[in-house]
Amino acid sequence: MQAKTYWGLLIIFAVAAVGWVSRPMTIQAQAAIDLALEQRVDANSASSGDRLTFSLIMTNTGTQALTGLLVNDVTPAGTTFFGASAPRGWLMTTPPQNGSGEVAWHSTEPLQPNSRVELQLIVTVQSDRSIVSAGFSATADQLSQPLTSPSITIAVGPQASEAVANPSIGWLAIIVVLFVLMIGVWRWKAIRN
Repeated sequence: MQAKTYWGLLIIFAVAAVGWVSRPMTIQAQAAIDLALEQRVDANSASSGDRLTFSLIMTNTGTQALTGLLVNDVTPAGTTFFGASAPRGWLMTTPPQNGSGEVAWHSTEPLQPNSRVELQLIVTVQSDRSIVSAGFSATADQLSQPLTSPSITIAVGPQASEAVANPSIGWLAIIVVLFVLMIGVWRWKAIRN
C-alpha cells in the first residue's frame, strides 16, 4: 500500500513537470459577479515561422449572467495574425492575415453562471526575440471596469529550440531524486519487516 502512495506522488510530480503554460487569475468585480480569466499558450518556446495559439478562457463563477461581453487582444510584437476562433454566438474583428493589430470578440449571448468560453488567437512568429503577449482585456455590462489577464513570455531563437530538445533538466533531476528516495524508503521498510 505504501508503494502505491509513493508511485502516486511520482505521477503527480511528473504531471506537474509537463503541464501547460498557464497564468490563471480570478478577479471579483462585484458581490454577485465573478469572472475568472486565464490565458494559455501551446508552447514555451518557438522559432521564427512557428505558429503559436493563445487560448483566452473566461469562466463566469458568479451567480448572475454576464451580458455584452467584449474581449480585446492584440497580436504580440514580433508576430503576425494567422487566425482566430470563437464559439457560436460570438462575433470577431481581426486584422488581415499576416497583418498585425487588435483582435476583438463580442458575445451576442449572455455568459451564464458556471459557464466557460474559450477564444483563440493564432499568430505566426516573425522575430528571433522573445514574444510577450500583454494579456487580454474583458468587459461586460455588469462590470464597472475592464479586467485584464496576466502577460505570457515565449522564448524565441536557437536557445529556444535547445530548450525544447532538453526539457527542464531541473524537473527531471527532481523526479529522479524522488524516485530514488521512494525506492530507498520502500527497501528500508521491507528490510525492517
